[in-house]
Amino acid sequence: MDKFVIIKDKVKVRNPCFDQNNIYSGDINNFLFTDKNRFINQEKNYQLLKESFDIYNIKFVYVWSGTCSNDLTKFLVKSENGKIFWYKYEGKTPGGGQNSLFINGNKIKLTKWLRMSSEEKDQIINS
Repeated sequence: MDKFVIIKDKVKVRNPCFDQNNIYSGDINNFLFTDKNRFINQEKNYQLLKESFDIYNIKFVYVWSGTCSNDLTKFLVKSENGKIFWYKYEGKTPGGGQNSLFINGNKIKLTKWLRMSSEEKDQIINS
């Protein structure tokens, strides 16, 4: 298993499955965001992201997920075209984690993306 997942040249994320417990790596349709409340609120975010990318005909297809020894979880979701990744990392304190998108190698906070206008999203997708 690779230690890192390459997002784009010189942009990589540590593989959520590397050296972790409770791992899953595979088709996103077989992954449960609601499993054991590990990803509280992420099912809703997943649905919002699916809707926001549907107009670009971009689908999420693959996910890596793992749980550390302190029961914190993280996952990385990849789009079919390989240009969009969604990265979620739980922190030890509320709000201490990360919830970001990588679009064409550029990192954007998930909340920022969800608040953007259609025109702003178009500009980022088409850059």
